[in-house]
Amino acid sequence: MRSVNVIRFVLLLICWLRVESIKADSPPVQVVLLESVPDQGGIKIHKLRLTLTNSEDHPIWYILPFCADRSIPANGVFSYKDWKPTPGWGDQRFGGERIKARDGWAVQLTIQNRDFVRAFHLPPKSRFVLDDFHIEGKASVLRKIEMLEAREVKVNGKTPLGKWLPYNSMCSKEEPADLAESSSNLDWDRKTNRPRDDYPKEKVQEVIADGVRHWSITVQRKQGRKAP
Repeated sequence: MRSVNVIRFVLLLICWLRVESIKADSPPVQVVLLESVPDQGGIKIHKLRLTLTNSEDHPIWYILPFCADRSIPANGVFSYKDWKPTPGWGDQRFGGERIKARDGWAVQLTIQNRDFVRAFHLPPKSRFVLDDFHIEGKASVLRKIEMLEAREVKVNGKTPLGKWLPYNSMCSKEEPADLAESSSNLDWDRKTNRPRDDYPKEKVQEVIADGVRHWSITVQRKQGRKAP
């Protein structure tokens, strides 16, 4: 009888370890395809529900592509070498936008180098759902999205991006002090009605993500929607 109990205990322990292993290997971001809309030049705009979860006791960065066809540097180094500014953006190397999430306010940052990626800075033990997240691509069917998870993101490998920027980069559960600016361009100075000029004078050569983990996220289909 005792040996039977020992066997049961061992089997339960194995099952528990398998479940914990699956949890540890589950992506911290879920992507659900809501709709795909044709755009110019054979491009499709994929409308997604993006669920960002940080289960850690410290802040986490999630870095996603603007275009699904582009790969993200696996080493987490985003260089501005041989970079040419995007027309209409000037020499601006970052962009910030505060957008309404289902359960708070997300700050979407763009690293505007040749990789052109978007980053979200999540506080510890938090979850944010974006019901209207867009990503473009040439493929008619969106099946996977590449993503980086990082412990920290540093300008020129030295200054944390959250400290370098003149505004708060962290997503928040609290409402912004000025709700009129709750969904707004954080790089625009509303007092002077012009682009803000209080960025550090340091020239940005590269942005480096530390403690990087690479994820390949399977795009789920909305319930009731048939997979192609």
